[in-house]
Amino acid sequence: MTARINHVATMSDNSRFMGITYETLFGMWFDESVASPRYGEVLRDGNVTLNIHPRLPGQRLGLDHFGIEVDDMAATLDKLEFDYPKIGWIDRPDSCPFSGHITHDPAGSIFARRGPIRASRRASPDRQLCEMVQGRTRHPLSPSLRNSDQEI
Repeated sequence: MTARINHVATMSDNSRFMGITYETLFGMWFDESVASPRYGEVLRDGNVTLNIHPRLPGQRLGLDHFGIEVDDMAATLDKLEFDYPKIGWIDRPDSCPFSGHITHDPAGSIFARRGPIRASRRASPDRQLCEMVQGRTRHPLSPSLRNSDQEI
C-alpha cells in the first residue's frame, strides 16, 4: 500500500493575501479552476495542493487538515479499523471534488484520505455540502468536540 501527501488545508482571515504570499515566496500558482470567493484560494506547486479557506466564526486560524492519497482505500480503512478500532471516519459526498474520508490520528490531528482521482469527482461539485463535510463546519471527529481524555 502506497500513500502520499496530496494537499494541505489552512484557515485564513485573508485567503487572497496569503495565496499571494505563497505565490511570491515559493513560486506556487493559483488554480482558478477550483477556487471561488466562498471556497477560498487553491494554489499548486506541481506536487501538493494548498487550500486556503476563509475562516468561519469559531474556527481557529492556521492548519486545518492535510490530505493523503492512498492507492487502496479499502485496505486503508480495514487497517484503520483493525489497528485503531476507536477511531472512526466520515465519508465525503460523491459531489465533493476532494473525495474520500475525514478522520484523525490518535493525537487528534485531522486528515483526509482519498483513493486515486476519479474524473467524476471534478464535475459540478455541491460546494455547500462539500464544505460542511471537509471541515468548514465542525464535525464529530473534531478534537474540540471530543472528550480530551478519550482513550484511542
